[in-house]
Amino acid sequence: MPVLLVALVGLPAAGKTSLSRRLCEAFDNSATLHVEAVHFDDFEASAVTFDPQEWKDARTAALSAVTERLDALKAESNKCNVLLVDDNGYYRSMRKQLFHRALETGAAFAQVYLRIDVESALRRNAARDAIVPEQSLRRMASLLEPPLPQASLSEKHCLQLESLDIDLDSDALMETVRQFFTSALANPVEGWSGEAEAAAEEARRANAESLLHQIDLASKKVFGDMMRAAAEASDAKAVKREFGARSRDLNALRREFKQQIQQGTRELWA
Repeated sequence: MPVLLVALVGLPAAGKTSLSRRLCEAFDNSATLHVEAVHFDDFEASAVTFDPQEWKDARTAALSAVTERLDALKAESNKCNVLLVDDNGYYRSMRKQLFHRALETGAAFAQVYLRIDVESALRRNAARDAIVPEQSLRRMASLLEPPLPQASLSEKHCLQLESLDIDLDSDALMETVRQFFTSALANPVEGWSGEAEAAAEEARRANAESLLHQIDLASKKVFGDMMRAAAEASDAKAVKREFGARSRDLNALRREFKQQIQQGTRELWA
């Protein structure tokens, strides 16, 4: 029977583990759909302190477990099977690893992105038993590469959920997810070519860098004009007091705007 590999994407405390457990429970008695999960935290929790090699070894073991379960599920014939991967997946390259595992085993691939702002994630994180250090969570938030279904075949099937709005007891949510799984199973990625996708990715990167350069130049000019206008409208003493603070604030805003464009978290056009 068909197998669907689903990457859960989102910051720590976005609710990925809670959602994966609820989905496994919700479809436990289904006659047509079986859902199970591989939790990467189960492999990474053994490390007392962060060690790059231990972290790498833990992820390798988790990916091996994913491959083993995909192979086992492919051999089952009574139900459609969904394997959830409960991981942060903040780098696109992390999700590409799973996509390749799916291709190698003949499984379909999809992603569920639980979107949450960093401050809300930090508040939730503080209430958990296993707390992620604030610095680490903020770093993940700054590096997060949200799925882009329109830009990559590997991210063609993506369901985005607003983390703060998720009601795990909602029948409507379970039905939405079921329909998403069914659609992804029925429409696997076809015509994928590693070389073609690499070329397309390089072209997208070049276009993005060009766009970001133009944005950077334009924003510098806009903020420069704003600073000059502020200087002309204020008396000399006020300029001396406020010019430095305004300059820092505006430059920080410009850098934040540029970073949001890079991460895909700000849309340029409605």
